[in-house]
Amino acid sequence: MKEWKMRCKFLLMKFCFLVFLLMQTSTVYSAVKYEWHAGHAILKSGLHIEGEFQFKDTKNTIPHFLVKDSEISGVKRIDLPMFESIKLLGAERGASAMRDSTEWVWIEEYKDLMRVVREGDINLYDNSRIVNEKYDFIDNYQLIGQHPLLGVKTLDEVSDLNKLMRDRPYFMESAKVTGKLDSKDYGVILFLVDLYNDQDPLKYLQWREVKIETLAGETKTGHGLLQPVDIRNECNTGSEAYLHFYDGKDFELLDNTKLKSVTLEGTELQLGYYGLTDKHFYGMPWEHEGSNYVVPVKVINKNRYLLDSRKPGSPDYIVLQEIAGTFRKPQDEIRLRKLFLEQNQISWD
Repeated sequence: MKEWKMRCKFLLMKFCFLVFLLMQTSTVYSAVKYEWHAGHAILKSGLHIEGEFQFKDTKNTIPHFLVKDSEISGVKRIDLPMFESIKLLGAERGASAMRDSTEWVWIEEYKDLMRVVREGDINLYDNSRIVNEKYDFIDNYQLIGQHPLLGVKTLDEVSDLNKLMRDRPYFMESAKVTGKLDSKDYGVILFLVDLYNDQDPLKYLQWREVKIETLAGETKTGHGLLQPVDIRNECNTGSEAYLHFYDGKDFELLDNTKLKSVTLEGTELQLGYYGLTDKHFYGMPWEHEGSNYVVPVKVINKNRYLLDSRKPGSPDYIVLQEIAGTFRKPQDEIRLRKLFLEQNQISWD
C-alpha cells in the first residue's frame, strides 16, 4: 500500500512537472498585444466599414477582428473568413508592402486573410496579423507568392520561387551560382522578388557600364556586375567566372564559357584560372617589375546576395600572379595589392 501511494505521488509530481513545462513552452511565445488601428475593410458581402479594428486570436474560436464602426455605436466581432480585404494605418518596416499602412486580402487557395508583403508582377503574402506591434517571433509563419499567370506557391526556401520565376531564368540561375538556391532566408526571397518586380533596378544595384563580346559573335552593351571570385570555396559557385548583365530590359547570367571579351568602363579584363580551388575569374591586368598579374574582386565574409561587398575596399581585391598558365597568390600579396590600389586610385580601407 505504501509503495502504491509513493508511486501515485511520483506520477502526480511528474504530471505537475509536465504541466509546468507546457506552461513555460506556451509563454516562450509571448502573446502579441494587438492594438486598435484605424482603417477600412471590405466584407465579402460588399459592405464597406470605416472605423477601428483590433485583431483577436483565441484558441477556441475563429480568429476575428473586433470592430468599432464609425457609423454604428458599440463593438462588434467579424470573423476573418467574412473579409475580402482590410487596410489599417501603421506598418511593420520591411514586411508591409506600404510604408504607412498594412493591408490583408483573402487568398482563396489558402482559405485565409493574408498580409500583403510585396506587390508587383509577383505578389507576396504572409499569415502575420502584425501592424506595428512588437513581437519576438511569429508562430507557424508562412510566406506565399502569387504570379498572375504562374499560380500560387508556398515559399519555404529560395528554390520554391522557381515556379513563379520560370519566365525569367536569370533569377534562379543567380541563386544557384551564389549558393543561395536552398537557402531558407526570407531576406533572400524578398531580395529576389523585389529585383524581379523593380522597373528601374539600376537605381538600387548601381552596376557599372560594361561591353561584352560573346563567342557566338554578338556584341552587347549595358550594365553588369562581375561576381567576386570564390577562392575559398565558401559559396559553392562552380568553376566559371560569372557576369550578371542587365541590358535595360532584363537580366542575364553569362560565364566565361560564353564570353569572348569583357570590357568594364573602358578597361578590357583578363580571364584567369586559380587552380587551387578550380575557379575562373575576370580581373584587371597589371604588369609590375617584369611579372604579369590579374587583380579580381574576391568574396569576403560580409557580402550581399550577389556576393559583392556592402562597402568595397582593400579586402575585396586580391592580386594573383601568372605562373605557367595559371595564377597563384604571391607571398607579398598585401604589399602588391596596396601598390596596385594606389596606382589605380582605389581607396585603401
